[in-house]
Amino acid sequence: MKPLNLNLNLNDLKKKLIDFFKSVKGRNFITLLIFVAIATFFWILMALNDELQRDFELPVEFNDVPHDVTLLTSQPVILNVSLKDKGSSLIKYGWGKPPTVQFNFNDVKTKSERIIINPLKINNAIRGIFGQATVVTLKPDSVVIPYTRRPGKIVKVKVITGDITTTGQSVISGEIKAEIDTVRLYAASKIPANLRSVDTEPINAEYLDDTAHVQVRLVPPEGMIAVPSTVTVRIPVEPLVAKEITVPVEVTNAPHGKNIVTFPSSVKVSFLMPMSIYSNSNNARFIVSANYAQRSGTRLPLKISGIPPAFHNVEIQTDSVEYLIEQHQ
Repeated sequence: MKPLNLNLNLNDLKKKLIDFFKSVKGRNFITLLIFVAIATFFWILMALNDELQRDFELPVEFNDVPHDVTLLTSQPVILNVSLKDKGSSLIKYGWGKPPTVQFNFNDVKTKSERIIINPLKINNAIRGIFGQATVVTLKPDSVVIPYTRRPGKIVKVKVITGDITTTGQSVISGEIKAEIDTVRLYAASKIPANLRSVDTEPINAEYLDDTAHVQVRLVPPEGMIAVPSTVTVRIPVEPLVAKEITVPVEVTNAPHGKNIVTFPSSVKVSFLMPMSIYSNSNNARFIVSANYAQRSGTRLPLKISGIPPAFHNVEIQTDSVEYLIEQHQ
C-alpha cells in the first residue's frame, strides 16, 4: 500500500475529495450515507413508540410554607421512582434537571404539626408531571416530616478536628474555626437550657500547603435541626521558612570557685518558622546549655531549651563544645 503523502497542501486535498465524490465510488458512498441516515431516523421513531422503563430522582418542594414554620429535616426529600411509558413521553425528562414534585403546605399539614403525604397524593403528583405513565416502583411511598413553630435557640458552633496534616514545608498557623460562630437550633419541643453549642462533623484533611476552607455538616442532637445545616471552616496554613541565629553557650553545674570557658563561646541554631513571624524571630530566647556534670573528656554536651511553640526542626550546629577551667582569683 502506497504511503500517504503528508506534504499535500490543502488545495491538493480539496481536489482529491472533489474527484472522489464525482467518481462512481464517491456517489455510492454518499448514497450509503443517505440510507444509513434514513434507517437511523426510522429506528429512532420506532424506539420512541416502544414502551420504556426509566428511573428518576425527583426532589420534593413545599409551597406557601408560613414564615414561622420550620421543617425539622436537614436533608432534602427525594422520591426515587421508576416509570414505564412510551419513549417519546419520557425522553424529554432525560436531559437537564429532573422535574420537582410540589405540594402545597396547607394541603399536607396536620394538627399534630407534621407533614404527611400518603401514596395516593404522591402518585397523583407524579402523574401530574408525567401524564399517564405507570409508576412501577416508588421509594419512599409516603413522606412524614415534623415541623415546628417555635422560634429556636441560638447556640455556638464547636469545631471538631480529626486528622489534619500539612506538608513538610507548611504548618497550621492559627486557630481552626468556623466562619460563622453561631447557628439556630430548632426542635418540636423546648430546647434544654444547658444546650449551648452544636458540634461539626470531625474534619479530616491531608497534606495541606495553603489555607483551606472546608464545608462541614453540623451534628445537632437527635430530633433537632440546625439552620444553617453546614458551616465553612477555615484551616489557616502557611509555609515555613528557614533561619539561623547565634546563641551564647551557658555552662551549668560548674564546680564552686571555678570558671568554665567554652570553645566556641556561642553556637549557631537553625530552625524553620512560619513566614508571618519571620521578622520577630530575633526576639526568640533560645537557651543553649553545656552541663559540666555530664562532661566527657575535654568536651561538654549541649542541650537547647526555651524553643517557641511556632518553631520547628530546631537544631544546634554542634552537639558538644570544648572547655577550659579557670580558677577564680
